[in-house]
Amino acid sequence: MLPTLFDAYYTAHQPLVITLCALGIPNHVGCIMILSKRRLFNATNCMLISLSASQLMLIVSYLFITVSFAEDSKTGYKKVANLAKVGAQ
Repeated sequence: MLPTLFDAYYTAHQPLVITLCALGIPNHVGCIMILSKRRLFNATNCMLISLSASQLMLIVSYLFITVSFAEDSKTGYKKVANLAKVGAQ
């Protein structure tokens, strides 16, 4: 059961990440553009702009990692784990 679930996860993970990131990037950019207009600029919207900008950076970096190691999902995640081990030494 577990190997089947593991294979299903890695089969669905990459297309799902690409789809969600492709939808999230323009939405966060639009949110930043709308909330940064002069008449809407206040403390609450400034906080929302910074939250949206940080989520945008997270989405872009996660999309980059997912696409960079897309040649084989199972070995790609092992490469990320190995890079983390090398960086920790």
